[in-house]
Formats: sequence, structure tokens, C-alpha cells
Amino acid sequence: AMTFEQWNLALGRFFFNASRAGKRVYLHTTQDLLEELGGGPTSPEDFIAAIKAGPAAVPENEMCWKALRLWEEWRARGHELPPYVAYLCFFALAAGHDGSWPRHAYYPRVWDLLGLPGSGAPAQFRPMSRVLWADLEVWTHNDKKGEWGLFKSQSFLDWFYVGVPIAQTILTDEERNALPELFERADLDPGAVLPDGQLAGLIA
Repeated sequence: AMTFEQWNLALGRFFFNASRAGKRVYLHTTQDLLEELGGGPTSPEDFIAAIKAGPAAVPENEMCWKALRLWEEWRARGHELPPYVAYLCFFALAAGHDGSWPRHAYYPRVWDLLGLPGSGAPAQFRPMSRVLWADLEVWTHNDKKGEWGLFKSQSFLDWFYVGVPIAQTILTDEERNALPELFERADLDPGAVLPDGQLAGLIA
């Protein structure tokens, strides 16, 4: 099983690399991606275990508190990639986690993935979210100048803290790459405003 640090490096290098230069990056984390990076069908479970164990450098305290500790002065410690990427990927994974919850319910998905009986936001989730997503944007735009891709801390919903991880799951890379062909085959003008239901019918 991979450690937290190994997962962070694998996910960081997958999402941020020279092939993404100048392109928008979404941390769209799926079970299939975890299996690919971890090399086996148990990799998603191994990833969750690594998230729960956390980094060796911060052995104690709650998950989000550990993520905040990793953020502190990480540039001065000479990391190649932000050391908290795996945590953000976990919260993006939770946004797409299937279950019998209302569509808008986010926190139950987090607790279910962790296999814990909690409810509501995890401890320090809001302070962590406010700091880490913004720092990732700064790193891609200012530190790396877009050379490894560009991340934007943009919320899909009015509720920022859950809206940003949910925004990572709107479209996969494959789906985004397929859009031009879909629009061409459906004879759609990308700027057109269509009546309700017509766009969905054409795409289907």
C-alpha cells in the first residue's frame, strides 16, 4: 500500500505536469484514477487508508488540521508539489461518491468514504478549504506561471466550502475533449441559447 506521501506525489504529478501547460486543471479524482495510479483494484481503499493515516510528518490530530499543518511554509521546505494535494483530491473524490443521499448532500459522502459515523463538516474543514484551494491557485499561477497547468479556486455553488470540490467533478478531461465533436455533430453554435430540454435532447 502506498503512503500518504506517495499518493500525494502520484496525484500531484498526474494533475500538474508540462502537458497541462496553460490549460485549466480540475482535480477530478475517481475510483478508476486511483486504481490506475495505485496499480490495483484495492487502490481506492488504500488511498482512503492513507488519507486517514495522514503524513508521517504530522502523526497526530484531525484530518483537516493535518492538511493545514502541511500547508505551513511548505515552499520553504523545498517540496516539488504542494504536500496537501492528496487531501484536496480526497474531497473531490467525495463529491462524486455514489450513495442514497440527496444530490446536494456533500458531508455524508465524506463520512461514508472515511467509514466513520460523523455528520456535518469535519473539524477545521472550512478554514482548511479557505486556505488550501486558494493556495493551489496561487501556486499554479504565480509560482509555476501556468507551466504545469492552471487551477482556479472557483465554486460551483453559493456554498464555497462544498462548491469547490463539487466543481472538480463537473466534467472529466475526456468529456471536455469530446465537447467540440459533440457540438459539431449536433450542429450547435456554442453561443446559442436553446429552450429547456433541447440541448439535452440534441446531445443525447
